[in-house]
Amino acid sequence: MATPTATAPRRKVMFLSNSDRGEIGVTIATAQAILETTSDVEVHIATYAGVEELISKALPVVYHRIERSASCLEMLTLLASRNIKTKPGYLPLTFLNKPSFGNTLQAIRDCMPIFVPMSGPAMEEIVLDVLRIINGVKPDFLVVNSVMTVGLTAAMHSKISMVILSPNSIKEFVASLQPQAAVLWKFPAIFSGYSYPIPFFQKPVNIIYTLWAAAVFKTDPHRKAVEQHLESSSGIKMYTAADLIQNRIPGMQILVASMPELDYPLVIHDHIHPLGPIVGRWEPIRETDPELAAWLARAPTLYINLGSLLLTDEDQALEMAAAVKAVLRRAGEAGNEDMAGLQVIWKLRKYGDYDIKDPKCAMYDILGAEMEADRVRIEKWFIPEPLSILQSGHIVCSVHHGGANSFNEAVISGLPQVVLPPWTDCFDYAQRAELHGIGRWGSRNSNPQWAAQELAASMSWCLFGETAAGARQKAKALADLVKERGSGAVKAAEYIIGQINTVATEGQAQA
Repeated sequence: MATPTATAPRRKVMFLSNSDRGEIGVTIATAQAILETTSDVEVHIATYAGVEELISKALPVVYHRIERSASCLEMLTLLASRNIKTKPGYLPLTFLNKPSFGNTLQAIRDCMPIFVPMSGPAMEEIVLDVLRIINGVKPDFLVVNSVMTVGLTAAMHSKISMVILSPNSIKEFVASLQPQAAVLWKFPAIFSGYSYPIPFFQKPVNIIYTLWAAAVFKTDPHRKAVEQHLESSSGIKMYTAADLIQNRIPGMQILVASMPELDYPLVIHDHIHPLGPIVGRWEPIRETDPELAAWLARAPTLYINLGSLLLTDEDQALEMAAAVKAVLRRAGEAGNEDMAGLQVIWKLRKYGDYDIKDPKCAMYDILGAEMEADRVRIEKWFIPEPLSILQSGHIVCSVHHGGANSFNEAVISGLPQVVLPPWTDCFDYAQRAELHGIGRWGSRNSNPQWAAQELAASMSWCLFGETAAGARQKAKALADLVKERGSGAVKAAEYIIGQINTVATEGQAQA
């Protein structure tokens, strides 16, 4: 580790991040890697409340809480003001319906508030608070989350040198830059549910969806109203993730927590830096939860975790339970001796109030015997981090919602995966799992819901026979490749430190 000189002051870097687990996780991992690479840099993170415990593990990071955030109530109020129908207290109904021409067009319109999830005055209040934090710290360099509109806006207004850090895929930033206008016809449009490669007969409709999405964003009245309020009230120009793609901010560099071998075939431009998966440190499960570690060691285990945002209603929970029952039954059949005793660990975040362990409930009718035998564990939360469980050596398949982090964690762990994408950006990760031969889209025919028979077939593909053996082999090869390329967090840290040094050198030259 480098030692600061007696005369050189410590440089300061500030991360601006949303507090969603997938986004803050990449931020914290990179911040920790900087601290482990050099002692010459002071690291600050500005984000919303609720992640203090996570950040405390990356000490001596300096944490700054952004005082106000867009609340769930504000988002629901905004959706209601635009006459967007929602599942009570949850998502727009168009997100949850089966894709169709009309539903996809409406879903694209309904997703616009996600980019700017608050009113003009609320946006102004938060941007000014972030600028207050920036002005108080006076960082030499900023690292900004790619989908944090507030952070992008404040960072650009500060005129401090910066880089973008994205937990998402390469495709998000280069699809629109591909030769032959490939963004229109080569890649499935948002909310389309189309396969990759897109069948010829669906290409014309895919073009319509993509052009519609661009037009809706450009003309969206809410975005324009917030933009105008910021400009007129505070003289601040608003920036969103779209400004990293179309009419890109000149010179802006983007660090991406992925690599070409995990994405679609793409032409990658010089301003994109694919670093590989960026994950934080995880403690061995035997240290964080010895009892769970001992339970996992009993038999091969299927891991189900649909993320921190997806809520599962009782009907969908019962479909999952029926699929689990089917694969447990198949694990006991002749020819599947390598999966003998297969068990299941399932993190279930419920939508609505329903029982899962009461002997009189519907879930118990399906999995009661397996729960009583401690062969199936269903809980709201598990103490160890997901990666601690995946890296235990006893997980044989990961079932997840298709978030970037969940996909990458399964890749790093060398595991086949079943992807159940509940909304637009997650569809791509289901496609990637199939494209690279490491998993299945478990709800292709029933999306964005899942159905027991289809899901059980996808789980079986990853667990039994020749398909499972092939998936395990390809998943292990990708895990080995990621390891060979080196830590994405360390590479991000090295890039950021290099930029900080460049800024310092340029400042000394100007002085």
